[in-house]
Amino acid sequence: MKKADKKDSDSAKKIIAIDWDNLTERKSRLTLHTSPASDWALSKDGEKLFYLTRFEKGNDIWLRLHNNSCWEIELTAYSMYITKTMSNDDPPKPKIIFGVLQDNTQAGIFYAIEENDRRQVPFGGDSFSMNALPSGSSVLFSVLKEHLSKGRSIYVPYTYAWEKKNFGDSKEPLHRSFFWGYRLKDEK
Repeated sequence: MKKADKKDSDSAKKIIAIDWDNLTERKSRLTLHTSPASDWALSKDGEKLFYLTRFEKGNDIWLRLHNNSCWEIELTAYSMYITKTMSNDDPPKPKIIFGVLQDNTQAGIFYAIEENDRRQVPFGGDSFSMNALPSGSSVLFSVLKEHLSKGRSIYVPYTYAWEKKNFGDSKEPLHRSFFWGYRLKDEK
C-alpha cells in the first residue's frame, strides 16, 4: 500500500466519541410495547428494528403483506395511519397524508380467520379505517399464533383503489391475501 493510499484510508475513518458520564443511567425506548421481547432483528441499514414479543395470549406471529401489483390497494386497519412526506413544491414543504401506509410500516391490519372447512372464526373489533398501500410497498402486521394453528388460515381482504372509482362503494370485487398456518411447527 502506498503512503498516500494509507493516509486517505486513515482520514476516512471516523472517530466515535462516547460520553461515559452516567452511561448506565441513560435509556432509550426501542419498541412500542412494554412486553418483554424474545427475539430481535435489525435491518441491514440499521434503520428498522423487528422483534418478537409475548402478549397475554402468547407469541404473536409477524407477517408481511407486499403489494406486488402495479396498483395501489386499500385495506382495512384498526387505525388511521398518517404519513409525513415532502411536497413537490419548490422549495419542498412538509405535508401530512392521511390513510396511506409507508413501506415497511408496522400496522394493525384487519384480518379474518378460517377453519380448515372454510368456516369463519369470530374475531375482530368495531372501529376500522381504510388505508392505502402503494404499489411495491409492504406492511408488517401481527396475528396471534392460535389464529394460524390447527389447520387454520387467515386472510386480509383488500380492493384495488381503481375498483372503488369504477364500481362505487360496496360493489367493487373483494380480493383476499391468504396466510396458512400448516407450516408452523407445533411447540411441545
